[in-house]
Amino acid sequence: MTHEQLEELAGRYDKVIVGSDCVWNGEAFTLETAYLLDFIEDDSKKGNFASSFACDAIPDEQKEIFMRYLSRFPILSVREDKGKELIRGVDGKRGNGRSRSYVGER
Repeated sequence: MTHEQLEELAGRYDKVIVGSDCVWNGEAFTLETAYLLDFIEDDSKKGNFASSFACDAIPDEQKEIFMRYLSRFPILSVREDKGKELIRGVDGKRGNGRSRSYVGER
């Protein structure tokens, strides 16, 4: 699907959720920003469920991209504790003032 098609489809729903296995792993594939819901203008419509980076580090050339898009999620839920560390690593203390939640491993 194109970003335009995704944007049109998202307009039909109250929320759009991204998740699970390896969706935020920029090492495993070319980083696809659609998995960061870049096509949704209204940040309150964004959500994620147990999203996984499935890697030990975010490549330096992708950190700015992750910071830009993850900072727009009202709440973040990650599968693994390492994901929580990676998010804090690209966005420090979530400096935009919005409250965030993190979920680690079960």
